[in-house]
Amino acid sequence: MNGRRAGAFAGILHKEFRENYKLAILLLLIVSAVLTADLQQMAKTGSFYEISLFSIFNAMSMLTASIGLLIGLAQVVFESRGDKWSFLIHRPVRRSTLFWGKAVAGILLYTTAVAIPWLSSLIWLSIPGHVALPFDSRMALPGAADLLCGVVYYFAGLLTGMREARWYASRTLGIGVGIVCSIATYAAGSFWWAVAFIAGLLLTGGGGDSQPPHYTVDSDGSIVRLVFAEGRIVDIQDQQGRPIEKYRDPAARDGSARGVVERDMGISYFQNGVVPNSFRSTREYFLTLYPDDTDVTIGPVRWYYVTRERLIAAYDNKTAQLIGWLGPDGFTAGSVPPQHRFDHPLLNKNSSIQPLITFEDAVYRLDLGQRHIERIFVPAAGEAVLGAQGANSYEVSGYVSGARAGFDSIVTTQRVVLQSHDGTIEMSAPFEPRAVRYDRVAVYRALNAAEMPTFIWYSRNRMDRPEPASEFVTKFDAANAVVARYELPPLEMSASMPWSAAPVFLVFPVTVRAALARPWRGQNQKIDLSSGMSQDQRAVTWLLSGLVSLASAAAIFARCRRYAFASGRKWTWTAIGFILGPFGFLLMRVLLEWPLREKCPACGRMRVVSHEHCEHCSKPFAPPQADGTEVFEAL
Repeated sequence: MNGRRAGAFAGILHKEFRENYKLAILLLLIVSAVLTADLQQMAKTGSFYEISLFSIFNAMSMLTASIGLLIGLAQVVFESRGDKWSFLIHRPVRRSTLFWGKAVAGILLYTTAVAIPWLSSLIWLSIPGHVALPFDSRMALPGAADLLCGVVYYFAGLLTGMREARWYASRTLGIGVGIVCSIATYAAGSFWWAVAFIAGLLLTGGGGDSQPPHYTVDSDGSIVRLVFAEGRIVDIQDQQGRPIEKYRDPAARDGSARGVVERDMGISYFQNGVVPNSFRSTREYFLTLYPDDTDVTIGPVRWYYVTRERLIAAYDNKTAQLIGWLGPDGFTAGSVPPQHRFDHPLLNKNSSIQPLITFEDAVYRLDLGQRHIERIFVPAAGEAVLGAQGANSYEVSGYVSGARAGFDSIVTTQRVVLQSHDGTIEMSAPFEPRAVRYDRVAVYRALNAAEMPTFIWYSRNRMDRPEPASEFVTKFDAANAVVARYELPPLEMSASMPWSAAPVFLVFPVTVRAALARPWRGQNQKIDLSSGMSQDQRAVTWLLSGLVSLASAAAIFARCRRYAFASGRKWTWTAIGFILGPFGFLLMRVLLEWPLREKCPACGRMRVVSHEHCEHCSKPFAPPQADGTEVFEAL
């Protein structure tokens, strides 16, 4: 940049700061007030066992979008009145210098208004004694993503204010890009989770049951099918699909599982470390542990499993200070963590209301009220723990109370173990070899049935398999002898996509359709939206998505030819149209300037006025006829 351009650039910066600094200060005060209110609420109520990050973090997602858009609009909207913009651009300065001067000033104003209170809130949150929870530097990632997303909204506002078009037409299309950016950043760890979530809402609407049918055990100790509609059980059938007479009464259906104890161990959930919902969830960094599953209100001490430390931290709820650590050797008072920590990542899938925490090499029982931990299970040599679920206080003392109700269930790579509260092994059954790749092991015990049978059940997540899979069940009597083995045929998905939703794929290009056809691992499971479709529906959705990609690419190609794009530029935009579909066409319309077209006097075809020669016949424009109004003399 030469000295003249540098001086012009500096002058534009000075002008923009002088005209808009008051707005930036006002927005800074607003952001500060919102974040301060959130932080005070967190500190005062003590209601955040686990932050889903809607308070300070999701407030940032709304603030950055609105503030970025507002500053972008403010820089250009007022200049469009009274022809101030024409007065500005008549000066001998390149338009690119004007634009980047505005953009740099606007981004600095936006960053000042948002980043200062946001960074201040993080610093406040990191200081011990303010909020009783562990602080991790990665908790800044959601706000950083929102801060960057706000830049997109800033340019959307700048483009909306500068663009000469109707507000309900292409003028506001830039805001749509910001909305897509918000969806992507809000959807957490992966953009495809956002796409899958949106598509899932569209696919599940307008037909189909709210929940697919599935097998279970009733109070008589029989394997039955449950059929749902609008979230309620509407029919209970036998294994062959025949309605069971005694369950025709709705009250009988609602009480069909009375007295059945269940231990459900979804082993597909178990990843290395605490399974995150997204980078917006604190479960990425710490997991809340509740002291008593019958009372999940805030107690005097808060407990968190801290992923990086591989220990359980204890915080005093009144002082918000770290008061100690719970590890495999017991409780250690003070802020200094003990040397001996858990050797393997935690396998618990959600906030732990159950009394067990599970690791590959051991299962522990927690009594957080007494600050006590006890190792209750160690796998044998050559095997590893996959999951465990313990008896909670409600089951032991509630409607399924009894000596055989309070058992813990543990699944390893070689066996399924049921043991009583005192560690006595009640049952040890070998792992079903046909279920090696299955992701769910459940144990049912029907306490009201004769012989109080126990069922070990292997199944697969219905959204996590390319094709339906059989379920394997082994039934044991009260003496733990095998009395029956079942291979239950897979049930058809009743919640399949309605045909009326198929036209939705006219919006999605074939690239997005391919992404939705592939299982993507999300917060705690894989999701494959294609599993809810029939073969015909899959073929139709592929066809519709392919058509929209081809149509978008063809529309862009035709428009590029109409406006005489260079060959490389034309094919680049055509490829973008195929990849992004209709969004690629809208992106091109928003980002590019479209010159006027008029008839060529030589060949009679429409040509763009921005070229010196006609793109069709290569003839130059003829000079206009002199009419006496010329201000320059002819050379």
